[in-house]
Amino acid sequence: MGLAVEVTDTTSRRPLDHPLFFICRKDARCLDYEDAAAKRSKPLRPAEASSGYLTTSMILIGLRVISRADCRRSSNALAPTRTKTRYRHVNQIRWLTLTAMADGRGPVMAWSGTLAGLGVAAATLIATVGKQPAADPWFMGFLVVATLAGVIFVGAGLPDVYTWSASVLGGRREALRRGDRLVTDCWSYTSDGARAPVAMSATEIVLPGTGYRRQGDQRPAWVRFVVLIGCSPISPDAGGAQLWDRFQRFLDQPPVTSLVSSLSRGGKGLAWIRWATNSPGVIDAVLTSDDENDAVAAARLEVPDGMHRQFRDERCAMLILHFEPTGKDPTPMPPVGPSAWTDHIMRALELPQAFAVFLSDMLGLAIAAVPAATLGFRLEAEHDMAEIIDITGLQPLRGGHRTSQAIGYFIGDRGGLPATDAGGRMITDVLRYALKAER
Repeated sequence: MGLAVEVTDTTSRRPLDHPLFFICRKDARCLDYEDAAAKRSKPLRPAEASSGYLTTSMILIGLRVISRADCRRSSNALAPTRTKTRYRHVNQIRWLTLTAMADGRGPVMAWSGTLAGLGVAAATLIATVGKQPAADPWFMGFLVVATLAGVIFVGAGLPDVYTWSASVLGGRREALRRGDRLVTDCWSYTSDGARAPVAMSATEIVLPGTGYRRQGDQRPAWVRFVVLIGCSPISPDAGGAQLWDRFQRFLDQPPVTSLVSSLSRGGKGLAWIRWATNSPGVIDAVLTSDDENDAVAAARLEVPDGMHRQFRDERCAMLILHFEPTGKDPTPMPPVGPSAWTDHIMRALELPQAFAVFLSDMLGLAIAAVPAATLGFRLEAEHDMAEIIDITGLQPLRGGHRTSQAIGYFIGDRGGLPATDAGGRMITDVLRYALKAER
């Protein structure tokens, strides 16, 4: 567009005090030194700076989308075919969600955005150098190209913007509608321990006063429930004696007392006795008359206290209730039918709400809706689950062998089943997969 010449002293190689600057144009007009210096040192106007940023952004966005589209095509060509249809569909939905701009309208947005950016860049350059850009046909041509490409870019991206906005606003409306509260009245049942790893590991904890401490072939039948509730940490000033006093009152109230009476051979003189632990946030107790080896139940309370424990969620308080129906009596208790076990599970499903009230009202902890409330259970027989659950009159399933244990988890879910239906599903699964029978 032009040529700038600076005259220097050939001896000192330094610019002269009054060098002459000439900018030669097509019309052969020349600007003197002052005009040229002003032209060179004039800062960019806000409009020019904004157009520069816009140009760079649109070019980078276009190139980014093009590269992602190319990467997607190459990755799809190399990706192995999944054999499980369910997981293949889920992964495809997630991938399409993350790369929506690379499908359909993606290439249009990419090329139009890049073209619009280049058009704006060229028009800005002409406007910066020329005095009358409106009279320059190149300026007008680039401006038209940038305008058309920008319109195509915006038009192609509007559906994605609308979908994203509707999703965000819909999610916020749903969050406001349902509120952030702990769900303890609807449950999602599963036997997959991966969905409740903390509760799964808690079923293996050895508690004082229980037959679980013995060797596998000497352990009596037992039942265990694990409750997890998200809450705030306990105060560092909280004393163990005060924590035990309140926990003991909780153990002497329903639904714990109803579970004790239905799952153990209760007798006179039984009381909860505190046992020693190694952490201020952990309280152990055994239900016994006096002797540790005569315990018919055991309990553990773990509250967040700032200490890291393996296989624990530091955001949750945990309650473990362990019952041994036989106690010290070697005579096993007779098995009861599925209806009786449904009643036991319904009482156990009252534990999460009662435990949350205990943490909030008696310990003054803030209850959190996330992570979700969880109730885990484990039924363990000496040899056969039929020793605990009576399957007389049920239809046996051929080709299977009964197991000696049953494990499952109830997870609080607003879209889940009511407690009655979730408990019924749990009993059906235990009968079908542990006892190989159906009602």
